[in-house]
Amino acid sequence: MRKLLLCAFLLLFGLPAQAQQVNIYCQSSAGPPQIWAPCTSGNPLSISGSFSATVTFPTFNAAFPATGIAMGFSQGGNLVAATGTAGNLNVNCQVGCAGGTFNNNADAVATSATNGQAAAWLYGWNGAAWDRLQVDASKFLKVADASITTTNADLGPPGATACATDTGSCSLNALIQRLNQNLTTLNTSVNASVAAGTNLIGKVGIDQTTPGTTNAVSISQINAATALAGNGATGTGSLRVTIASDNSAVAGMGVGATGSAPPANAVYMGANASGVTGGKLAGLIQCDSHVFKHITSATDTLAVQGVASQTIYICGATGNAAGTATWFLENTASANANCSSSNTQITGVATEAANTRSGFYNPLWGGLKNTSGNGLCINSTGTGGVDVDIWYTQF
Repeated sequence: MRKLLLCAFLLLFGLPAQAQQVNIYCQSSAGPPQIWAPCTSGNPLSISGSFSATVTFPTFNAAFPATGIAMGFSQGGNLVAATGTAGNLNVNCQVGCAGGTFNNNADAVATSATNGQAAAWLYGWNGAAWDRLQVDASKFLKVADASITTTNADLGPPGATACATDTGSCSLNALIQRLNQNLTTLNTSVNASVAAGTNLIGKVGIDQTTPGTTNAVSISQINAATALAGNGATGTGSLRVTIASDNSAVAGMGVGATGSAPPANAVYMGANASGVTGGKLAGLIQCDSHVFKHITSATDTLAVQGVASQTIYICGATGNAAGTATWFLENTASANANCSSSNTQITGVATEAANTRSGFYNPLWGGLKNTSGNGLCINSTGTGGVDVDIWYTQF
């Protein structure tokens, strides 16, 4: 029997492979008689005795052995080889594990076949254990502070009674209630009608930042009529102005106290003058200049030299003669310092006897004048000297 087993062992492990077929038989019945039949799963080969074999395992970090034991996995009922890269086992993470392509480029990312599946919860430490963070119905993170309650001394409970004073030491809610009361009172006061009678609204001021601009006041109506402005006749919209009977002298109106220096300003005086039907207002002209001429020979004597664009207004002229003489005033047609130009008589002839006097005088101009830009001369005749005085103004 042992010989048979040895022969079988040698056939399996010890003999080199040959191009021949070997049929192994196993004892199927111990008999008698003994029966041998081909070895099968129902008629297995019985092996007894002892034998040994040496298995060599590769050393870590040593070169990979040329021979070894293959590793495989079941796939679809078939054995497939396991593969690796750089000493790492290749794992397909698309099936059966988390991994795949990760998307973080937008919100509401659609589910993808290549996305890995994972679930995560955010936790917070409550001092004793870890609890999940929560959100409210609007998806805002819930935040709670155990130190803030409905009776917190600083905030005060909701609906707290208003603080008794504006500066009282009260909770925030109580001060807010006080503020709401003040706003309500202010709103009521602003919208209320102004009280009639002697009650004061308060001080009203005018912005004086830029005089003439920020303090400008525009009057819309006077006596229920549009205020009058500018030149024109007065009317209902004109403001009445009254000057007190004992008012101090107003220099700007040309009024001064008796015995005082003349005021800085004056009132222009006028009178009805000729020129249009019914007359026209014209300013009064005062003769404030005087010239005296002592004439000793019969000739034309220059009294006032002409000035371009100016007229000589004459208010008076008188003459005294030492003997028989005549004299009159005349316009000389130039601004020369003589009477050599064309001369025109502008007054009547005064005939003088010896030691007599004739002429006229008025402090205000009465209409006698020469031609603008011309001079004023005296024409005289006689046997003695003639003294002539002339009162005039020139402008």
